[in-house]
Amino acid sequence: MLKPSINASNGFTSVFRESVLFVDSDPELRDSRRLLLSSLHLPVHTVGSYAEVFQLPEPSHFNLVVLNIHPNERQACNVAEYVRRRWPQAKVLLLGDTCGGLADPLYDDIVNPYCNPAGFIHSVQNLLEWTRTGRIVR
Repeated sequence: MLKPSINASNGFTSVFRESVLFVDSDPELRDSRRLLLSSLHLPVHTVGSYAEVFQLPEPSHFNLVVLNIHPNERQACNVAEYVRRRWPQAKVLLLGDTCGGLADPLYDDIVNPYCNPAGFIHSVQNLLEWTRTGRIVR
């Protein structure tokens, strides 16, 4: 989604481009969730492993990172820490039912997409709105 914004320093209008990084190791679930995300008409970059996140090219930028915490919550924690350092403005949405191993500052929301696909999309929309405006929408 393109959002025009005014740069106060030079008065020119720039374009804010939202983008999502989606990390999920299960190919079938990844495809179905990517299809859900495509309904929002946003560019979605999908990777199939935690290791791929660390290999993304330097100029990449994401406003939202959706991270499936299964199969390895400890590795998911490492990825969340990396995301916080590399893209500090990005919001982090965890997919799972609990997040006992992930510290609260490492993520912004958690949703169980197995039971609630509509809740998944709602969380994505809320986090993107928070990115745009700086305000939490519930």
